[in-house]
Amino acid sequence: MQSIERPELRSADARFASTLARGLSILEAFRPGEASLGNAELARRTGLSRQAVVRLTATLLDLGLLQRDAGGYRLGARLLTLAHPLLRRLSIRQAARPVLKELADYARGAVSLAMLDGLDIVFVETSLGTDPHPLSPDIGTSAPLLQTAAGRALLALLAPAERAVLFEAFRTQRLAVFSAFSETATREIARAEAAGFSLSLGDYRPEVHAVAVPLGQAGTGERLALNCSIPLYRLKPGRAGGGDRASGRRRGQRHPRHHAHSGLSSTQQHERHAHVRQRTRPAHPRLRRAALHSC
Repeated sequence: MQSIERPELRSADARFASTLARGLSILEAFRPGEASLGNAELARRTGLSRQAVVRLTATLLDLGLLQRDAGGYRLGARLLTLAHPLLRRLSIRQAARPVLKELADYARGAVSLAMLDGLDIVFVETSLGTDPHPLSPDIGTSAPLLQTAAGRALLALLAPAERAVLFEAFRTQRLAVFSAFSETATREIARAEAAGFSLSLGDYRPEVHAVAVPLGQAGTGERLALNCSIPLYRLKPGRAGGGDRASGRRRGQRHPRHHAHSGLSSTQQHERHAHVRQRTRPAHPRLRRAALHSC
C-alpha cells in the first residue's frame, strides 16, 4: 500500500487528493502485532491533528476499513477484500506453490515471492518448510529494499536510471538506512547481475539470513524475486566467507556473519506443473550456486 514516501501528505499536483492521502495514512499507521490504536496515537504517528484523525477514523469506520474495540481502532476485514483482486491477478502465486514448498522443505526455511512497493518489498506468497520458524514472512509483510536479499534482487532487475531514483529517495527520506546499507546493497545488486543471486546476512533482522534470485516480470507486469530465508541458529557454524565477515566487522555489527543455506532437491515435478518449472528453473542453478557459496 505504500508508495515512495512524501515528507508531508500533500503534492504540487492539482489532481492529488490530500484527504484521501490522509485517510490512507491512518490505515498505514498500524503495525503487525498491534491490537488497536487510539486517536491520540494515530495523530502522533501520522502527524495529523487530533480533530482530523477523529473525522478520518469515523469515515473509515463507516466504510468497514476500521473496526472499533475497547482499546480504540483496529483494521477491518474489508481491507482483505481490497487486496484480493491484486493477489488473484498474480496467478504465478498458485502455479509456483509446489516449487516453493520443495525449496522450503529442502532448506528448512521460508521461501517467498516478493515484489516492489515503492522503497519496500512486499511478500505476496510464502511457503514454509516442515519445521517453520516464527520469523517467516507472511503475505503482505513489507521490508526495505536496501536491507533485504529480495529487495536487492529486485533492484537488479531495474534499469540504472530507475535504480538511481530509488537510491536518491532513500537518501532523502530514509537517510539512516541509506547510510548503513547503500554500499552493501550496491555490492549485492552487482552480485545479482553477475552471479544471479543476492544475499542479506542479517542486514534486516540479525537473526535471519537470506538468499534471493531475480525472476523478472510476471505476465501482469510486476517484477518478482524469489527469496529463501533461514534463521541463524539453523545455519552451519564457521562457514561464512571471510570477505563478508570482514564487511560485517567494518559496519560494527556484533552478530556472527553466517550465510543463508538454500538449494534444491532433484525430485521431478508433476506434469501439470511443467509450466511452473519452465518459469522458475532458470533460477535453480543460481540458488544452487548460492548454497555452495554459503554452505
